[in-house]
Amino acid sequence: MEKQRPDYKEVVASMIDLIQREYSHLGIKLPEFERVKEILEVKVSDIQNNTQMRDLAVKALSEFRDCHLRVIDGTGNSKGVYGDKAPKNFQYELLRKYVSDFHGSGPISVGKIDDIFYVWINSFGKEFKPHFDKIYSQPPPDSQKKFVVDLRANSGGSDNLGLPLVRFIQGSFGPIISHYLRYRTDEQDPTKLTEFIPQYLNPEITFLPKRDAIVLIGNKTCSSAELTTMRLAAIPGTVLIGDTTHGGSGCPQRYLVDGPNKGRKIKYIEKPLKYNAKFALDIPSWIAYKIDQTLLMDQNGINPHILIPTKESIIDGRDMVLEKAIEVHQKGYIG
Repeated sequence: MEKQRPDYKEVVASMIDLIQREYSHLGIKLPEFERVKEILEVKVSDIQNNTQMRDLAVKALSEFRDCHLRVIDGTGNSKGVYGDKAPKNFQYELLRKYVSDFHGSGPISVGKIDDIFYVWINSFGKEFKPHFDKIYSQPPPDSQKKFVVDLRANSGGSDNLGLPLVRFIQGSFGPIISHYLRYRTDEQDPTKLTEFIPQYLNPEITFLPKRDAIVLIGNKTCSSAELTTMRLAAIPGTVLIGDTTHGGSGCPQRYLVDGPNKGRKIKYIEKPLKYNAKFALDIPSWIAYKIDQTLLMDQNGINPHILIPTKESIIDGRDMVLEKAIEVHQKGYIG
């Protein structure tokens, strides 16, 4: 039997209150919120332990279809409420067929395809910062002009890890607006938001040439990888190839659900048990918009300039997305 078992009806009430006060996308998803409340309030009477409570919360919150909403148990283990089961449009093992001198560190690998510098990044997780530092410490020569940045497998992390690469490709061109953010301004009324806040890419202080970049994307490209995509896409001449991205934004913040500090925001890496709590929620704090000020969210991701549907991406052992990128660079469609 679990010691100090919380009152699960109070846990549910606290979860609902936190979503009402803090969820950035609530004003857009009010019908889903009503279903979430119904599931939680009806099913909570059947809950006998913390594991069941966690699973109920995950099931209910999945109605929002938001990959940034997560349920955290006391020990810090998190469970996403919306798993992306979309098929992938890449095969990592095929890359060596195209890329020479392919090497890397952690989630980031680099190599050459003739006169093209190829960069594969499958995560921007903060824990991988040393790997990015290692790769960034050996940048391509300033004379290198053509780049392919492959983000097809990247589901996000810290967008700051992609900034050095973006700025290298941007050079001294700019400043540029890459996307917009909005925030809730009223805990009681979720439809009240800030104005569109432009997010700028500032150029390098020293003169550096702008590079020609092709960015490979797909429905596994999500969250901070999408922010990196929008930043790269804002640089004139950038071409996006592949399939539409996942559509996830939010910069989640962590809130305690129960215990003496119920409702308190804690650090993203902290465990609820540190505050004598059994649960916490990760709740998105911002709403991201594309350069045309359309919403970036589920089923409304970033569209490529050249669409290659996922089912047509890998054919007979060939990476059709990467091959199209090579063709575009060779024919000089961008500049």
